[in-house]
Amino acid sequence: MQITVDQGRGDLPTRYYDRLSEGGFRYLWESGVVYRDAHHAHANTETIVGHTTLATVKG
Repeated sequence: MQITVDQGRGDLPTRYYDRLSEGGFRYLWESGVVYRDAHHAHANTETIVGHTTLATVKG
């Protein structure tokens, strides 16, 4: 399963971390995969291209 959080500044989760309740976004932050400085080698920077790239990368 993949949940992509888009259109937010990269510093917001850590900036407001103390306001996150148990579960929810705090759970995702602590238990999920967080890409702090991700880059994808594709020419177009539209949202769908990035989401498709995330969803098709084999890990």
